[in-house]
Amino acid sequence: MKDRSSLEELVMNISSRFINLEFDEVDKGINDALQIIGEAIGADHGYVYLVSNDQATLTRTHEWCSAGWKLQMGRARELPVDQFPWMAEKIKQNQIGHILQMADLAPEASAEKEFLQSNGCESLILVLLVLKKSFVGFLGFDSVRVEKTWPNEIIGQLKMAGEIFSNALARRRMEEGLKKIGEKYRNLVENINLAAVLLDRAEAKYHSIFANAVEGIFQCTLDGRFIISNPACAAILGYGSPEELIIQDSDGQRPYFVEPECHMELQRLLKENGFVKKFEGQVFRKDGSKIWISVNALAMRDANEAVVFYEGTMVDITGRKWADDQIRYLSFHDKLTGLYNRAYFEEELKRLDTDRELPITVIMGDLNGLKLVNDAFGHREGDKLLTQMAKILKESFRKEDVIARWGGDEFAIFLRRTSYTVAVEIIERIKLVCRQAGQDPVQVSIALGAVTKEAPSQDIQEILKEAEQRMYRSKLLESKYVRDSIISSLRSTLFEKSHESEEHTYRLQELALPIGRALGLPDGQLDDLKLLATLHDIGKIGVPQGVIIKPGNLSPEEWELIRKHPEIGYRIAKSSLELAPIAESILAHHEWWDGRGYPRGLKGEDIPLISRIIAIVDAYDVMTHVQPYKKAMSQEEALQELQKKAGSQFDPKLIAMFIEMVCAA
Repeated sequence: MKDRSSLEELVMNISSRFINLEFDEVDKGINDALQIIGEAIGADHGYVYLVSNDQATLTRTHEWCSAGWKLQMGRARELPVDQFPWMAEKIKQNQIGHILQMADLAPEASAEKEFLQSNGCESLILVLLVLKKSFVGFLGFDSVRVEKTWPNEIIGQLKMAGEIFSNALARRRMEEGLKKIGEKYRNLVENINLAAVLLDRAEAKYHSIFANAVEGIFQCTLDGRFIISNPACAAILGYGSPEELIIQDSDGQRPYFVEPECHMELQRLLKENGFVKKFEGQVFRKDGSKIWISVNALAMRDANEAVVFYEGTMVDITGRKWADDQIRYLSFHDKLTGLYNRAYFEEELKRLDTDRELPITVIMGDLNGLKLVNDAFGHREGDKLLTQMAKILKESFRKEDVIARWGGDEFAIFLRRTSYTVAVEIIERIKLVCRQAGQDPVQVSIALGAVTKEAPSQDIQEILKEAEQRMYRSKLLESKYVRDSIISSLRSTLFEKSHESEEHTYRLQELALPIGRALGLPDGQLDDLKLLATLHDIGKIGVPQGVIIKPGNLSPEEWELIRKHPEIGYRIAKSSLELAPIAESILAHHEWWDGRGYPRGLKGEDIPLISRIIAIVDAYDVMTHVQPYKKAMSQEEALQELQKKAGSQFDPKLIAMFIEMVCAA
């Protein structure tokens, strides 16, 4: 996916489209969405499987395949859940997240791997479909041509697509249920005066329908007092029996509809048209809770054509309304921060760009250090930084202001009737709050740019562009301070989480720089050596602290975590102008002279020179100073240990030079 924002826009468009889909259009909508998303992320195959009510079978309900490729799982329309024991057990115990990639499959998932490989699947990603905390199926995409992984930005959008599908399928299921009920009792609804017949014990079959119907059947006075109710109607409204509903409602004092205006609209329609169909409103239950109902009703008139009561049926549509609200929320909001999304902001920009709203101010913001935090601490910490910034913005503006996550690490704010002077004051207040927020894990900060539209002739899109340009200028001017602040906080975090200390880094500099000078390194490389002495282990901030300071032996899994710290440090350094020159050296500081080091297995002079120097002086300093897990060695013992590993772990020439320097000191 070349442009992550393009996928965000695609998913937003899909979400908006699903709001207006009729229930019989959901299948086509999902199939179309599978194709749109599949092509956007470069997948070969997309599909939706739903689990049966008894949780025993997975059934493929929707499928798309890229042009020129046969359906890879065409024969796998019905899949027994017990064919995938590892995944089934994880789901049962709620030990699996919403996202599962091929690389996440544990060694014991042999059955799952064998099935995927037999179907020619090189890579896949599954998004679990969950509705009200229950597993209902999964959305999947796979690649049969090449092995690939999908980055976190795409995974987040796929998860949102999965939620859209879940809500749409839930809404369709409810609509289908209502349709069946409606067909079953259509004659009853169209000629509701049969209620009198239903109450006649001579007509047992109609009485049975009345008593056992799943729809609520009722008669009501115009002011909302129930005079007839079946058990289903009483249950919908939270009463134990029809008699309880009728008796407690006989005085007409209990409010029926939550909004009086809604009840007035129902009365108006009954008087004018004589009937209502699919009239929706929110009503109170006995316990005071609120539900949504859909009503079909017929007005009953007296000899003077005055409406005296109405009778009809009702169904509880709270679940469908909840699903609709979820889809609508996803269409207008950013899932992570709860702020409005870009699509909503752009629509509001058009709607509110009127003369009466002048002066209009637009503020654009760019969160500092997000990529570095993602690389150093993982995307979970990056998400925390985004939500922290979103919280600060929410608390800094008025409720009527439109605050949106523009995309990635950018935010946009639309301020009606707000001067530029006021906007500048708000920006300064935001920066102050950021400075007071502390470091968790780094100091939160944001570059902001504001522009105000004061005349009707000014183009709001040009205002938006200018605000964005001012934001970038602000980021450029503040970049040195921000980077220094972030690096300082990373160093502090390193010292807090590990055995590293400032004294240790100073000692490394004192030991390493004489070697560099003796080798005739230029000043620039000496500066890099000094910086590497301080930050060679910066990647440890991305390793759990319990693993770093564990006093006993590490497990194989813990060793794997430790061995990742050069790669984490490399990514941190590459994202900073100041650290970029030592990125390769950070990556290589645990390589061995004989090629048995990590992460790349470099050997000999393929290992950067300053990495070889730091490896020696770091080992010496650790051996000669007390550590939480071991006693300190004498200088002589440490030098002997280094000599033993010359030619295997360490550069033999550098070892000879170092031993000579230490002994001469």
